[in-house]
Amino acid sequence: MQNKKFYNQLVIGGAQLGMRYIGNNQIFRKKKEIEKIFKLGKKFGINKVDTAIAYGKSECNIGANKKRKKMFVITKFDLKNFNEENISLFDFLKKKIENSLKKLMVSKINILLIHRYIDLKKYNNKLIKALKKLNKMGYFHEAGISIYNPNELKFSLKHRYLKNIQIPFNIIDYRWLDPKIISLIKKKKVKIHVRSIFLKGLLINEKSSPKKFNLTMSKIHSKFNNYILKFNKKNKLELCISYVKSFNWIKYYIIGFNSLEEYKEILKEANKSKKLHKKDIITIMKDMKSIIKDRKILSPNLWTN
Repeated sequence: MQNKKFYNQLVIGGAQLGMRYIGNNQIFRKKKEIEKIFKLGKKFGINKVDTAIAYGKSECNIGANKKRKKMFVITKFDLKNFNEENISLFDFLKKKIENSLKKLMVSKINILLIHRYIDLKKYNNKLIKALKKLNKMGYFHEAGISIYNPNELKFSLKHRYLKNIQIPFNIIDYRWLDPKIISLIKKKKVKIHVRSIFLKGLLINEKSSPKKFNLTMSKIHSKFNNYILKFNKKNKLELCISYVKSFNWIKYYIIGFNSLEEYKEILKEANKSKKLHKKDIITIMKDMKSIIKDRKILSPNLWTN
């Protein structure tokens, strides 16, 4: 029996639908495979997709999907090329969103996210004011932001208008489990979207680890093998899904995959995996804190630095 409630919380990751995002993924080059991904998602009751202007051909490939009218679309924008001397922030953002609507072939975006925290930090209330105006004009339903760490979360939560916060979260990322942070999330009543559940495949495939993290990942995977036996899990994939399913403050789970076959496997495990006990989560958190000395491993955007 399918867990319909959990499938309704799953979001198809759109990065791999527009560029080579995970491994040597070639999904974005295969329109038939993209169609199969959405068709299979519909079968399981998954009607949400997360994308961004920065994800190559992702918005176009999603727009080409025949079922797009029924899709719940989350997309992101950035202000990288914005120049106040040439155009107003409002007009620049308006053009960006109109271009996304055209590519996605939808009349309205469900959730529009600020892709870079630095843009909110720099333009702050000016950016929020522009978003509110565009929201009233009917370009999107809700706004939010994609961030990388708890400090960015604290600042973003100061803006009540941002009802959606996307964060990286997985079995080794203990940073978000500070009781003060959880309390703040619940107090502000924001919708938390989690990405990097498998940390670009690092958590389910030890061989994909960047060389500088080899020793750390070797220790982590050794622990994972123990957890699989101790918590009665089939494999690392089920372990990772069971972990993120264990937190009731998460609204959406963005899933990344390298192929249609991997996507099918994730959906299968998502249905079977059961939540972990609180004591098991505490054990994992303590283990990860002792193993991880370089926090850069938690943020793929810092792996090349």
